[in-house]
Amino acid sequence: RLGLRKPFWGTVLRNDEATSQQMRLLDPFVFYGYPTIQTLRKLFLTRGCLRINDKETTSLTDNAKVEEHLGAYGMLCVEDVVQELWTAGRHFDDIKQHLCAFQLSNLKKVEGLYARRNEFGNMREAINKKIWKIA
Repeated sequence: RLGLRKPFWGTVLRNDEATSQQMRLLDPFVFYGYPTIQTLRKLFLTRGCLRINDKETTSLTDNAKVEEHLGAYGMLCVEDVVQELWTAGRHFDDIKQHLCAFQLSNLKKVEGLYARRNEFGNMREAINKKIWKIA
């Protein structure tokens, strides 16, 4: 359900009670929080990837490809995708099926010696600083 098959992958999830319970089970292993729309936009523009079929993917920076593959859901550009996911609109699940997980950088390599150990669980709004570092 989460689509996190490898270390340093990220995804966008619906903020509801069922997801919160799932994430509490994963607290010792992952960090998560509530990103701002600016952070979500940066993630999609720098690391966003659109799944075309089982083996082919493309960068999410091309609005023509967004319209071609997600136009049936009313998505014409990357900003439409970001807005739909941010508001958890009616096509949230349909769009999420077409998106790949975000490949992020290793936080320990980015922060070097200053990396905090055991920083897991719900970081709330502090997730924004982490994402800006690793995206």
